[in-house]
Amino acid sequence: MLDHLRAPESCFKEVIQTHFWIKRNEIMQTVANWITELEGQTGDERTQRSIQLNLMALKRHYVKLQEELSRLPMP
Repeated sequence: MLDHLRAPESCFKEVIQTHFWIKRNEIMQTVANWITELEGQTGDERTQRSIQLNLMALKRHYVKLQEELSRLPMP
């Protein structure tokens, strides 16, 4: 998603920006739900370490996605 927001194909730029602008709240809620779901995961030590790494990456992407979506022009 971030790649499409940052560098959309020029011929689809308006369509992509409009789509993401319309869906921005739904997208952010979905990612927030994924974060909540990962935070509730448990497992052995190795599994937990993997979950924590994925959770940290997802949280970083969440912030970046929020920044990119906030920059979109209103259609």
